[in-house]
Amino acid sequence: MGIRVKPIVSMKINFGDVIYSERLIEKVNFENYKINVLDGAGVVISKLISSSNSKRPRDIYDIYLSLTESSTLGKMKHLVSINPTINDHLVTYASLVKENWTKYENSLIDFGIFDPDAKNKLLMGR
Repeated sequence: MGIRVKPIVSMKINFGDVIYSERLIEKVNFENYKINVLDGAGVVISKLISSSNSKRPRDIYDIYLSLTESSTLGKMKHLVSINPTINDHLVTYASLVKENWTKYENSLIDFGIFDPDAKNKLLMGR
């Protein structure tokens, strides 16, 4: 018969240490369960790097939606001020958005976003 093993899937979240230490998590009620999810700033920092990957077109959409939350931009400014690595990744991200805007814009359109100010929102003042 052998031993029955339960498979466990592990995934790495970029800046998990910052997400934990800065409490970038909010509780959401779903079908009578409380689930911890990343807040807007947590989503943004976790997807800064992967958003340039052509196999992950939804990441820029997730960043865009997260930036529509009122507290996200303020939290991002705080995170950049306390973590130079996040700042470095944000600089690289902003350069990629500027250089490849058509690709990002098309991804947003594919997810139903037709915002003429989307580029400025995604650049977060950069």
